[in-house]
Order: sequence, then structure tokens, then C-alpha cells
Amino acid sequence: RSQGKQTARAALVMRALDSEIRAASKGKASLDTVVQKLVRTGRSVSNADFRAAAMQLIKGPAKALAGCP
Repeated sequence: RSQGKQTARAALVMRALDSEIRAASKGKASLDTVVQKLVRTGRSVSNADFRAAAMQLIKGPAKALAGCP
């Protein structure tokens, strides 16, 4: 469970990741695209799965996720 500062940080990281994806894809993809892709797998999603899906859209490491596990 997350609370307070942790939840606020997560929201800021997701916002930054969304901006990074939109910039890298010239507006053709977003954080929603990552989530849709992961939901289609029909299985549990790990941090590594999430990071890989984002990296695929960005075509490289996600700066927004640099300080995340």
C-alpha cells in the first residue's frame, strides 16, 4: 500500500512518463498505450514488464523511471 508522499511521487512519475512517451512518439502514443498493451497480455504485470513496454514506445530507457525499482 502506498500513502501520502509515495502516492504523490508515483503520480508525478507517471505524468513525466506520459510526457516522455508522447514526445518520443510525436503524440501517437501515451501512458494509456502502455497500459492497453499490458492488459492485452491477460497476465499479471511486473515492474520489468511495465518498464519494457514503456521503453519499447520511447525506443530507449525511460528517464522518468530512472529512480524507480
